[in-house]
Amino acid sequence: MKFLVVLIAIFIHFLNADEYEMGHGLRLNDKINLGAYFSVDYITGDEKKQFRLDDVAVLAYGNLNSKLSYMAEIEGAGVYVKNYTTGEETRDIQFHYERIYLDYIYSDRYNIRIGKQITPIGYWNLEPINVLRDTSS
Repeated sequence: MKFLVVLIAIFIHFLNADEYEMGHGLRLNDKINLGAYFSVDYITGDEKKQFRLDDVAVLAYGNLNSKLSYMAEIEGAGVYVKNYTTGEETRDIQFHYERIYLDYIYSDRYNIRIGKQITPIGYWNLEPINVLRDTSS
């Protein structure tokens, strides 16, 4: 629970920063922007009461020059779960690379991307749909 309080405090601090603009991340310098998101749910019922900090992601992106840019995202799933029915508390603070790529803009028509990216096809880059989802899965 302390981890969640610290995470929210950091988030509120960045919201109050003069240079922060909601949805654009925090600009550290000309080449580095930082962003983050997380999803939280609370389940309550007759048999189960549970709080879960499910997905926590940190992103870095920016332009290295007029033709070269990058994007990196690390994510942790099931970071904190507190089951109020059993009193059990679990933490899993293991992050993995969700996306990491380098873009080279050759011209208005051609762009070359190298790295791990999210695409709607293939096994390695399955399209994630956890945040704000309303799906059959």
